Parts: sequence; structure tokens; C-alpha cells
Amino acid sequence: MAVYKEEKTNTWRVLYRYTDWNGERKQSQKRGFKTKREAQAWEREQLNKLGGDLDMTFKSFVQHYTEDMQARIKENTWATKEHIIQTKLIPYFGKLKMCNITAQQIITWQNELINYKDDNGKATVLYFALEDDYPRLQRRLYHMFGADGTDNLYFATQCKTVNGGLEDQIRGFIQEHPDTGLIIIDTLKRVRETGGADYSYGSDYDVVAKLKSLADSYKVTMLIVHHTRKQQADDKFDTISGTNGLLGAADGAFVLNKEKRTANAATLDITGRDQQDQRIHLVRDPQRLVWEFEKSETELWVEPPDPLLEKVSTVLSSDSSRWDGTASELSKLIGLDTPDKERM
Repeated sequence: MAVYKEEKTNTWRVLYRYTDWNGERKQSQKRGFKTKREAQAWEREQLNKLGGDLDMTFKSFVQHYTEDMQARIKENTWATKEHIIQTKLIPYFGKLKMCNITAQQIITWQNELINYKDDNGKATVLYFALEDDYPRLQRRLYHMFGADGTDNLYFATQCKTVNGGLEDQIRGFIQEHPDTGLIIIDTLKRVRETGGADYSYGSDYDVVAKLKSLADSYKVTMLIVHHTRKQQADDKFDTISGTNGLLGAADGAFVLNKEKRTANAATLDITGRDQQDQRIHLVRDPQRLVWEFEKSETELWVEPPDPLLEKVSTVLSSDSSRWDGTASELSKLIGLDTPDKERM
């Protein structure tokens, strides 16, 4: 390589020769450097790239990677990769030399992406509104938020099934939006395959377990909307359409219930592995299309104590930890009129 000054433009030019992939020697150049120092720095970087030397910067490596990979993969796949590289990798690693990037720097970068939130501390939300269209969604958003923007909320009205590529779609979105905190799938029926075992326990469990595993791997919350049966049940969670496999694979469940279709009052029953069962009373605001909190039944239902056991417990705890006698003697002691029985 050589560096020359172009007197007419008062800039510097780098002339270099290289061997291409066919083994042929070729010549190229780059013009427009304002100083000799800039031209020489670019020359050194280019030599490192051509020689595959890890002394090159990460940004130069990306250029080398682009030349190698861009023509080998699908256009939309490359577009996703390029976006991630340009917005997530180069701003952090771009000026570092490849040989100087440490494992600790990579771990720190990963943690920053995981903990990233916008200026208001809000995470990104992906909503698969699979039973809606965009005009309907737009009308709802206007009712709920007015003219305020929702920059962190993304919608999709179509997607693949769980076993047909949905996981790859979600992974791609999270890679592009590492601050994703919530994914809503509305509804489960739209993302599961149909078949003879569509409503078996195993099928119900597997479809939810796959989605839960994906959510756990990225530490995001996933809310899956599903229908209930018209048939009533004493336990509200028995009204969930399908088998117990759905609830068995999930961390928890919510059942929203209205006494009448036109009612603006509803109850939200909640159950889960790591939370207290409870019922929340809600009131719907028809103007803003949102459910507002009214009150919560947070206390667990406790079975009333048995009067007989309570009396026995009182006698034993007040007297001593041990008592000997017949059943009739114990009955007399606690105030019960019972025929004499065998000794206890």
C-alpha cells in the first residue's frame, strides 16, 4: 500500500493491491482523507482486514463479515442482522480492537441490553392481536390514549404457529428490541396446530410449556389469551376451554367474568404458583375502554374451626400436653353429655 497527497484537492489517497478469492492480484484505492494520518490509519486497518488479523477494530470486522455473509442469506434475514449489528453491537464494540474484546466486556454489554428501559422506565410490548385488524386497533388506541404516542407498543395481526416458526419470530423481535418486557398472544387458538389430539392433556400442556420456556429464556412476561366455556362451574378456572394441561404448564391464570354481556362490572379471579389466590372486582370505563380497579378480596378463605376440636384443644393446652381418661370423662370435662365409652 501507499499513501499519496492529491495537490488539486488537498486531500490524501491510499493505493493498495490485494489478492481476491480467485487468487488474482488486483488494485484499488480510496480517496478523500483530510490528513495523512487518517489515510495511514485506514491503510493499517485495511491491511489487518485483508490479512485476517485480530488487531483490526470490530467495525472493520463487521465490514469483512458483511462482504462474506450478505450474499449468502435471505434479504430479510440480513436486514434483521444488520439492524442488530448497527444499533446494538457497533455503538458498544465498534472502536475496540478484536484482540482486546474481553469476556467481561461481552457480559457487561449483555446485562446492559437486558436491563435497558426507555427514558420513562417502560419496557417494549409486543401484542399479537390475531383476531383484529389494524383499523380496529387504531380506533381502540385512540379511545384509550387519545393522541398520545405509544412508541413502545408493537402490534402484529398475523404470525406463524408454535411449531411452525412462531418462536423464531419472537426471538427475532426480542433481538431487535432487547428491552421487551411483555408479549401478549391473543388468542391461543390462532397459534396452535389443529389435529386429532388438539384438546388432549398432552397437547394442551406442550403448547403452553413451549411458550413458557421461550419467555423464561428471555426473562419476559407472556400473557396468553384463551376462551372460556359457556358451561358454568363452581371453580372459575374449570371454565377455561380445554384440559387442565393449559393451567398445569402455566405459572398462573386469570379468569375475567361478567354476569351479563352488557354489564360494566366484572370479577377477575387469579391463581398461580407463586401468588395468593384472590378475586379482584373491576369496573369498565366505556369511554376509555379500560377496566378500573374497584376492590380486592386478598384474604384467603379459612374454614371455620370445629367447636368440639376447639374445646379439646383448650382443655389439653390449659391442663398439660397429655391427658388420660375415657371418652365419657373427656366429654364430661368439655361439657358434652355422652354415654360412657371405652378408655382412650
